[in-house]
Amino acid sequence: MEVEVQNTLGASEFGIFFALFNFTYLFQIVNDLGLQNFNNRAISQNRELLGSYYPKIFGMKLFLGLIFFALLFLGALMMDYPPRYLRLLMWIGVNQALLSLLLYLRTNISGLGKFSLDSFISILDKLVLIILLAFLLFGDAFEVFKLEYFIWAQGISIFVSVLVCYVIVSRQSSKWFPSFSFSFSRDLLKQSIPFALVVILMSIYTRIDGVMIEALLENGKEEAGIYAASYRLLDAVNMLGFLFASLLLPMFSNILSVSRRVNELLSLAFRFMIVLSVSSCVIIIFYKEDIMRLLYDDYNTYWSDLLGVLILTFIPMSMNYIFGTLLTADHQLRKMNTLFLFGILLNLGLNLYLIPIHAGIGAAYATLITQSFIAIAQIFFVFKSFKLLGWQNTLGKSIVFAGALLLFCYYLNTRFEFSWEQNFFFSIIIALIVPFVTQLIQKDDFKVLSDGASKKIQA
Repeated sequence: MEVEVQNTLGASEFGIFFALFNFTYLFQIVNDLGLQNFNNRAISQNRELLGSYYPKIFGMKLFLGLIFFALLFLGALMMDYPPRYLRLLMWIGVNQALLSLLLYLRTNISGLGKFSLDSFISILDKLVLIILLAFLLFGDAFEVFKLEYFIWAQGISIFVSVLVCYVIVSRQSSKWFPSFSFSFSRDLLKQSIPFALVVILMSIYTRIDGVMIEALLENGKEEAGIYAASYRLLDAVNMLGFLFASLLLPMFSNILSVSRRVNELLSLAFRFMIVLSVSSCVIIIFYKEDIMRLLYDDYNTYWSDLLGVLILTFIPMSMNYIFGTLLTADHQLRKMNTLFLFGILLNLGLNLYLIPIHAGIGAAYATLITQSFIAIAQIFFVFKSFKLLGWQNTLGKSIVFAGALLLFCYYLNTRFEFSWEQNFFFSIIIALIVPFVTQLIQKDDFKVLSDGASKKIQA
């Protein structure tokens, strides 16, 4: 549905939203200060903490929201944004504050082991947004669809999910009304600040590209809109990785509370994520022109070339979800913060050099290089810290799987005269079959994953 929004508004108008959204994201950590990761880890290890933590952390979230808005508009004034940008920024900021509150409430649900319910909550706001946008875009209430309508629809959909989540969590706690304790907040922030640094540093090197494209180029609004078109597809596949990581954090924390035998779950998560990320990238790259032509009215080959580079970022990002989540669960935050600081410097330098020369594609290359650097470093840290052995077979099968999928898709597209839609469908079928043929995924793996989600993995 967001695709239809961009087609209706145009690349330049949507590019304004993309740049401002990424700008607010740079300050989003102030809404949280590491409370989400800390709370998820704490509740998953000791569910009795919910009653005492919930009302006080809820009160902290409301206070942090006020600080977030103050810093957001101070930053906007420093950027010298025009009045309309400031108005849009206010509503986008409201949405981000609500989203942060929603994510905190969800950590209580996942921490309690209610993973199915958490998965439903994760899509509820999107379902509401689809309904609202369908009315706004295709109904007769408004002659002209404005960017403001899209932002307001987002806010309403997130607010609905917050209310549902609030009711669910409040029923699990003896205390449900927000309160504020200075001593509790001070002590908790001392523990959660390291988590906050992880998030803020990671947010900078993953979100600064959209802001820099709009600021560095003469046609920055349009170029940001084109970049957003490809980033939307990356976000779509990346959402699956994010959901998987949100399940892994309490599972890793639960195992680490009794031992450091994480190899089984880590290997399983790696194999599933390799299948998901490699399959998504291979299929999208093979059909990038057809996909962009289908989705966007203003499409040209530059759009698909940008997508071909940017979508590759999903592979290192998916690895970061797995290995970064394990490092977070193991509280190796100082190591991660140092790594992410280097990632920021690398990403800023690459963007400053590549964007003026190659525009959006330059930003895509900067993102790919930065995410690959972070992924390789985190994999190294995990293998060194946990002294993992016996991964040769897993790595070998992963390479065979990727090579086989590439060959099948290439053969399908060069030897058969089917439509691209038919080839796309057949490629998905192949991507589902090849992992089992190469034995990268086996039937018993689903049972292990299901047991893990039920907190039955024995360390």
